[in-house]
Amino acid sequence: MKVWTYPPPDETFRDAVRQEFGALARECGVKLVEVETMIFGFCTPYAVLTIGAYPGHFRGICVKFRRRERDEAVCVNDGVDIGLANIEELVTGRCSAVHTARRRWASDEIWNEVAGLASVTRQVAMSFLITPNGDWTGLRAHVDEKIRNAPKPWRGLYEEMG
Repeated sequence: MKVWTYPPPDETFRDAVRQEFGALARECGVKLVEVETMIFGFCTPYAVLTIGAYPGHFRGICVKFRRRERDEAVCVNDGVDIGLANIEELVTGRCSAVHTARRRWASDEIWNEVAGLASVTRQVAMSFLITPNGDWTGLRAHVDEKIRNAPKPWRGLYEEMG
């Protein structure tokens, strides 16, 4: 009897990102690169996209975007990057379950999440990636409004930052 085993979860994450977001990068006419361990991304003429697995009590996968500055390389810039969920909310008025469905750092769930995030990116964020028409100003205003309306502990942190 053959027992099916999945590769280790971290390896699955890297493989899924290379397949799903590698295809997305090719659709944009660019190449996916590994920025650092467990963080990948690509630049188009208009945007920087990163996808990473971030440690914590519950390891999170996050796809982030920002408007690309001239000659900017792929990297994470937490002070400026905006999560895919925010773009989805701006474009569709809702946030799909793909952002919260995974319950374990397990290979099958990881692959499904990465594939789902690539699909959402195709559905709602391509104008940010492949055209100069992405509504970066509206997106920033949307995020700022969410922060202003956040419960007090978060709003207090935002106010301290200026």
